[in-house]
Amino acid sequence: MKIKCFVIDDEPYAVEFLSGFIERTLDLELVGSATDPLEALSKILSREIVADIIFLDIEMPKINGLDFAAQAGHLAKIVLVTGNDTQSLQAYELGVIDYLLKPVSYMRFTSCINRIKKYVAEASEPTPATGGKIALRHGLNNAITYVELKDITHVEASSNYCIVYSEKLPSIKTHISLSEMEYQLGRDFLRVHRSFIVNLAKIIRFFGNTIVIGKNTEIPLGKNYRDEFMKATNSGGTR
Repeated sequence: MKIKCFVIDDEPYAVEFLSGFIERTLDLELVGSATDPLEALSKILSREIVADIIFLDIEMPKINGLDFAAQAGHLAKIVLVTGNDTQSLQAYELGVIDYLLKPVSYMRFTSCINRIKKYVAEASEPTPATGGKIALRHGLNNAITYVELKDITHVEASSNYCIVYSEKLPSIKTHISLSEMEYQLGRDFLRVHRSFIVNLAKIIRFFGNTIVIGKNTEIPLGKNYRDEFMKATNSGGTR
């Protein structure tokens, strides 16, 4: 399967230059480009445009690349392409996957692509929970944080990621699907919605289609998951 790429730059020649790199690279597919960042942002947020990687200029009219990345970074890997290297720290704080300086060589471009492929491959490998803990890969450096299963309150799907919420640690965004996470967490956790898994031990109460967990956090109970939820809670919180 090819990696879908989208290019945004207010300078047409820059779009054409980078698009040429994409078109000559195996495993990449150019799904579109734009010189109007606001129009592109609207289409990306509405999912009219779906891309795995967005190559994005920083210095653009209407909205700069950093603000763009802050709004759309959860929907695709962001690679900033710019002639100004003074904003690299801010860029990485936003979670961009790479920062290319103009003029970009093809060698540097392929290095960026290889880095993204490696990152996605490693982050997608399931890491089973062992010894009451789960290992979560996250961040630009694919770091691993070990989280106690008993401390996890719930997990939320976010695009291609999962956000794991714990009583003792800040939330962690990890690049695996909710189905993979469900498998790793085991029998003390239950999928209650297409976007949520809850720790059965953390349930305080439920009413209607709402489950309350932890410190009064409300989680929706999906219609298709209701019977399994009732069965699990009626058996004392285990399946």
